[in-house]
Amino acid sequence: MSSSQIKIILISLLAGLIYGSWAAFANFEHGTAVAAKAGIGQGIYALASTWLVTLTAVYVYHKLKGGWLGFCCGFGSSFLVMLSIPLLIHSILLTPNVWQAILPGLIWGSGYIFIYLLKQRIPEEG
Repeated sequence: MSSSQIKIILISLLAGLIYGSWAAFANFEHGTAVAAKAGIGQGIYALASTWLVTLTAVYVYHKLKGGWLGFCCGFGSSFLVMLSIPLLIHSILLTPNVWQAILPGLIWGSGYIFIYLLKQRIPEEG
């Protein structure tokens, strides 16, 4: 296993812990069981999304050969993944404060993908 794969695993675990804890905190007023379900759901999503969102952004960026179009489409497609999956998970779990639970992840995840794609820049020919 390469060092970059290990970093991705560690970052994914950290994301799961942080965002799961936030979702649990945001829903604690509804009881421990609801808070635990929200925390586990958001934590699992955060862990998996570190891989999925990054892979989506990079794939689209490189498929479009970089540039402004690749950057915008890579960012937009990964943002849709960051939004749709937690909405689905929390709809299934009947989480009362969905937006409060997922907003920090959307904000930080957007910043992460923005910076990650900036570092992926493909030198323009010509």
